[in-house]
Amino acid sequence: MHLKAFIKNSSIVFASTIIGGIFSFAFHPLVARFISVQEFAELQALLSLSAVLGTPASTLRFIIARYVAKANAQQDLPQIKKLEQYFLKFVFWAGIIVLFVFLVLSPVLTQYLKIDSVLPMVFAAFILFFSVTGGVFLPILQGMHKFFDYS
Repeated sequence: MHLKAFIKNSSIVFASTIIGGIFSFAFHPLVARFISVQEFAELQALLSLSAVLGTPASTLRFIIARYVAKANAQQDLPQIKKLEQYFLKFVFWAGIIVLFVFLVLSPVLTQYLKIDSVLPMVFAAFILFFSVTGGVFLPILQGMHKFFDYS
């Protein structure tokens, strides 16, 4: 019975990943047709910056999923709730600090990346903050093996 559940859950995650990859693959050619070369270059610079800054957040997601999976294996729901509160508080305050540093350094980064306005950097900072803070819940679902809710 566990093998069937494993195959079902793995299939859900696999299909969701493939669908997301297709949309990601289609995004760049579609956007390139609607914006100028300069705007596309700025977009790529911001996407690259968010990928670099998002790497520590991805590592943290693996850590959260690991601890939640251990607690889930022991059917310890109060421990999962404690982990959720702890990681949410940690990520929120770390995110506030990174957001503040990012906003302070936005003019310098804007010049370095040759972006015309500081406004895209400010938007990128807030998007990064909310995606990392909200990203605490996905590894919790993953650690609890709720793959349908996760996908």
